[in-house]
Amino acid sequence: MFSRSLLSAAVVLGLTGSLVNATLRPNLIRREDVPISVDPECVGMLVGQKPVDGTICLSVSDDNLIVTYSSPEGKSLGEAHLYVGADYPPIPPAPGQFPYRTTNGYCVVADDKQSQTCTVPLSELTGDICKDTYYLASHANVGNHAGWGEGECIVGPKCNPWATYSTFHFVCAPKTTPAPVPEPSTSEIITVTATTSICETSTIVSSDTTIVTTVTKETIITYTTCPSEAPVPTVYSTLAPNATVSTHTAAPVPTEFAGGSASLGIGFGSVVALAALLGGVVF
Repeated sequence: MFSRSLLSAAVVLGLTGSLVNATLRPNLIRREDVPISVDPECVGMLVGQKPVDGTICLSVSDDNLIVTYSSPEGKSLGEAHLYVGADYPPIPPAPGQFPYRTTNGYCVVADDKQSQTCTVPLSELTGDICKDTYYLASHANVGNHAGWGEGECIVGPKCNPWATYSTFHFVCAPKTTPAPVPEPSTSEIITVTATTSICETSTIVSSDTTIVTTVTKETIITYTTCPSEAPVPTVYSTLAPNATVSTHTAAPVPTEFAGGSASLGIGFGSVVALAALLGGVVF
């Protein structure tokens, strides 16, 4: 019973300790500032323990630390091995065991082998990213020699084995929220143009050889949308095609005849005279 109680207490203490450690880890605290760059940005390169014109440069992009190796002139880059952390580099230094390497996909060499880029997610770094000093141990095969970033010896003043490191700080700035992108406006300016097309048709009414002329009107409305790249305007008609409307002449125009005897508002003599002009009518 006593042993079980001790075991339960140990488990509780262990869990409590883990929660406390997690709470105290600065990277788990919601930040109002974020890394935007590093200082210093670049260090020189040592090949065969001698300075060369190669460089190792750092930048921040999309929540990643980008480390770029640039080869000395005339030399080709082979595999890269990188250590980045808030803790001192491991001793003894074993580049093949560094966490970020060409062999595990964090580093990618360019096709011309003159540069190599390592991408380190900021979320994988321990410590307070905007306050702590970070260590950088950068190694690469340069030609037939080992290349290291310039700095201090990892192991003692005699530098045995020969390996170096440098330090840098992240430069942080307040987190900003991107301004919302306004949605494109769906409103359009519409210009309405109304035009009238007049079409004339003639109808001959056989009774009493009276000629009746009717006029048909169509009102056409044209819709024009802006801007000019809008679809071709559509034409709409407000009246049914060929709708007939009444017209006024000097004398009323008859619209109906009954049984052959014209109910006209003019004299019978006038009808006879008109018939004679048209070639005669047989009654």
